[in-house]
Amino acid sequence: MEQHERLRDNALCYCLAAHDLYQLDLEQRSDARIAPSALCLSFAIEFFLKSELLQNGCSAKEVKNDFGHDLIKMWSEPSLERIREQAGLWAKHLCQDLGDVRNPTQLSAPDRFKKELAEIGKLHSGATDMALRYPTQKTIVPRIDLLIAVFDALIRASKSSSSIVECDACTPTHS
Repeated sequence: MEQHERLRDNALCYCLAAHDLYQLDLEQRSDARIAPSALCLSFAIEFFLKSELLQNGCSAKEVKNDFGHDLIKMWSEPSLERIREQAGLWAKHLCQDLGDVRNPTQLSAPDRFKKELAEIGKLHSGATDMALRYPTQKTIVPRIDLLIAVFDALIRASKSSSSIVECDACTPTHS
């Protein structure tokens, strides 16, 4: 198995764990698992983006040295433009289904997705001393249900070598 495939498989496992922890909190009307859920999600995002960078021609050394754990820097990489486009489409489609269980927002779906990704990226980075990994005080975690759903779709589509959505139908499709 190639390194990018192992990273992608791990990304899916961490994304599923994030989803399960988040859902358990919703069911129990709790927030006891929100930080662990966000930590799992941040690892899922990191592994997925590194997998995509490797698949797009970056070497393992380049990925490690040029990006480290910086989710936003990886997300902004020009070679991942198609992933960003697909994420925006899924965010728009999924926002209607998720409802506003926690922290209702008036942001458009793509803007909400970008805001939540920026917040998770910050908590996953050195800018906050990796607050999700090494909390020194209570870590305020953003709403992450949209991120979980979008990255689950992105990872699964990558795994099956498919496109994620058609703009008109918003249904999974193969390339």
